[in-house]
Amino acid sequence: RNWIETSPTSKFQPEADRYHLYVAMACPWAHRTLMVRALKGLEDVITVTVVHPVWRKTKPDDVSDKHTGWVFGNPDAPPFKNTIGLGGPFPAAYEINQPDPHHEGTFSIR
Repeated sequence: RNWIETSPTSKFQPEADRYHLYVAMACPWAHRTLMVRALKGLEDVITVTVVHPVWRKTKPDDVSDKHTGWVFGNPDAPPFKNTIGLGGPFPAAYEINQPDPHHEGTFSIR
């Protein structure tokens, strides 16, 4: 594993315009990257793009594609809503996002 560090022998130096984060504010893992970026003072080195916090079909014009995920929002378009009218990240429209009623273990944010 390689680390991003200022050491002269580091394979990956912290340089402006070299790294970019794509994050969703609804994702706890992405949120942690933003916290570390701020704590390490890397705001000037690592740029950020925030995706829309509502999961959508990633290929909306392809009826055979069932994949959903974070998408880039259009600031001029109406807000995304899921099938129950809320703006949450996991739309009920997609069966794969429904919890397994027989699952007895712990759950994690997908």
